[in-house]
Amino acid sequence: MPLVGTVVENSWTDPVAALAQIDAILKGVAGRSLRDLDDETVLELTTMTEEVGRKIDAIRVDAAAEVSERSRYELGADGLGSRHGYPKAVHFLEHLTRVSGAEAARRVKLGTSLRTGTSFTGAPIPAPHPHVAEAMRAGKIGVDAATTITRTLDTVLRDRTVVASADHGGVGPTAEDLEAIAEAEALLTDAAASVPADLVQVQAGAWREALDPDGSEPRDALIHARRGLHIGREREGIVRLVWDVEPVVAARLAAVLWENDHAATPRFLPTEDHASDSTPETDPGTELTEVIDTRTIAQRHSDILAGLLLVGMQASANELGTTRSTATVLVQVSATDLEAGTGVGWVDGITAPISMSRVEALACAHGTQKVLLGNSGEVLYLGPAPRLFSQGQRRALAVRDGGCISPNCTATSRECDAHHVVPYSEGGPTDIDNAVLMCERHHTDLHRSNHKVQIINGVPHILAPPWIDHTQTWRPAGHNRVAYAAQLSRRRTANRL
Repeated sequence: MPLVGTVVENSWTDPVAALAQIDAILKGVAGRSLRDLDDETVLELTTMTEEVGRKIDAIRVDAAAEVSERSRYELGADGLGSRHGYPKAVHFLEHLTRVSGAEAARRVKLGTSLRTGTSFTGAPIPAPHPHVAEAMRAGKIGVDAATTITRTLDTVLRDRTVVASADHGGVGPTAEDLEAIAEAEALLTDAAASVPADLVQVQAGAWREALDPDGSEPRDALIHARRGLHIGREREGIVRLVWDVEPVVAARLAAVLWENDHAATPRFLPTEDHASDSTPETDPGTELTEVIDTRTIAQRHSDILAGLLLVGMQASANELGTTRSTATVLVQVSATDLEAGTGVGWVDGITAPISMSRVEALACAHGTQKVLLGNSGEVLYLGPAPRLFSQGQRRALAVRDGGCISPNCTATSRECDAHHVVPYSEGGPTDIDNAVLMCERHHTDLHRSNHKVQIINGVPHILAPPWIDHTQTWRPAGHNRVAYAAQLSRRRTANRL
């Protein structure tokens, strides 16, 4: 304890000595095994470590910005970096910290955007992003969230400046623009203190739209102009491509890769690689051979893109193929166990059983088909196939829910199942007013937790258990970006009135 008191007392006058003492303490913590700690202590240690790490990150980016400031170009040979043989601050930071050049540049950029400056007259210049700076110093948000917020808001400022300059000689953002950006920074920073950084990025994107009075058209033109494909030089038989694409192109490619990743059989597997990249397995007693794909994800994606390029080159105006594929997963479970919610199920081809909550999630997403067996295992009755959610319904759910509706989940709609709010087995209809999107993990958790889901006025709502939400309030769920952006616009309008 006295050591900690000394650190706090000396931290302002001698920060290096204070950090040296903290380093000694951290070495003791890092050197011990965590295996003998109880669960609560491990969880507390994990969260506390992250909080301390965020404060260290705040010092890191501030120090990087200070080194950059003292090494700026106009100082010439008197600059801090130049005196140590590094004219560029980023290279000097690489040498000092042994981080990558990209990481050093990121720290300098973020740190510069969070600190006050000095004008040519000696007057202080306020920090461009004071809310983010304060939250970082307090350990409330990390580098990733801070970078997302500052980068997004800086992009808004840049785009407004470019558009205004090109439109009737405008000079940049108005006072109203700056006020709205400051509001966005404050609210995004508050959100970043309680939600994952990926969701901060989603909210930042919505704010970017809300802050753009001219709509996305001018920015789309800027983004479109930045597209490009760069073919590098051959090195050791491999040529590297760098492809900068617009989001819609990336989304199309991601959709193709996703479908082919989940194809029932390997897709676009080069014929010459069957021996090296696949393993043939023959079912005993039959002549059927299954090809097991052993390629890495990166290798599969490379082959898929190469295959699509070849298909496109070979296609004619009257002969178009398709990359769409389907896969069926068979799960066997007793009807009695499924109804009671007990026991286990077995996935076809997998020896180990799966939990009933996982079975229920699969049944909810993909339906069940009743099979009546005789005493000897013979099939006596095969029920009708269930009605599943159509592609059109899933697209509608993707627009409405924006991905998994579970709070703080970042799973996209493509990674989600369509969950029946009222179970299909209990007569629940298969339509969008009785469905929500949930990722595999949260869909399974819902079936084994006390959370409840309900559609209220066409919007999904979640009710948490009493020990989580003592008010027992149904709360809107989902990540509909259009609705969120509209909400922000209404808030801005109300604040101006």
